[in-house]
Amino acid sequence: NLDGGGSTAISGVYPGMDNSVILNSPSDGRLRACSNYIFLRNATEPSEIPDKLFLYPFGQHYLSGYSEKLTTTAVDTNFYKIPTPEKLMFEVTGESTVKDNILTAIGDGKQTISVTDGKISGSLDFYVYESPTEIIVNNTKTGKEVKEIQAKTNDIFNFDFIAKYNNIELKSDKDSFVVEIDEEIGEVTPD
Repeated sequence: NLDGGGSTAISGVYPGMDNSVILNSPSDGRLRACSNYIFLRNATEPSEIPDKLFLYPFGQHYLSGYSEKLTTTAVDTNFYKIPTPEKLMFEVTGESTVKDNILTAIGDGKQTISVTDGKISGSLDFYVYESPTEIIVNNTKTGKEVKEIQAKTNDIFNFDFIAKYNNIELKSDKDSFVVEIDEEIGEVTPD
């Protein structure tokens, strides 16, 4: 009954993509086998007239300094995939940059990337945060949050860091964080 449980799934094909993906997050955290489906399909024929460009991934939230490869797809007037133009021009509102299809998110706030080949175009909104409201330290081996460490001499620990802004997880990597420790206690290596 579309109640959001594990048996409720919405699958779709994003514009310009080849395969369908699950678009929602079932409340059980995973999909359940179902016997009933409502299936909608595009009944129009491909027009092959170039109409729009789409950028992926869309709607992302980044910790300032994070870089990610962008994918650009093109669709015709009936939303069927067509070959993506080779020469694309990008423009970003805000401090972020795009070079060789790599977005480097810089600054703070909502920003927009526009892409065009001179005939068709598209845009993508994303969000950048300079200061997360929370940083979670996880033990890489167990995946559990670390609140304290009890160690013996020569113990080695591996950590993952998760940056959040008001409970929204921000895309980040190890270079996004500065880790310091008292030299008398131990050392932190780049990995």
